Amino acid sequence: MSLRSYDAHIMNSLCHTLCSGATNDLERRARRQKLGATGSFTARYNVERLFSAEQRHDVGAAIARASADKRLSRTGKLALIEWANPQWNDLGGE
Repeated sequence: MSLRSYDAHIMNSLCHTLCSGATNDLERRARRQKLGATGSFTARYNVERLFSAEQRHDVGAAIARASADKRLSRTGKLALIEWANPQWNDLGGE
């Protein structure tokens, strides 16, 4: 039996809008964001770059983490990205 994994993540747009969420397929989420094939908020703000992701093996834990990230101030989200990805590499690839 393989464990399913879930990721809490923070993505960013070219206008620097930060978006937190959770998914069970981070690669697919990042690809869809880049294509603009997602919800109204992310499409409106062109959220397409992945800068932070934390893997969990429990969907509830991933959702709780994403919810906690959503409650962070912008400064808190930026500090989390700086800690996890100091080079600000796009973890979603091209």
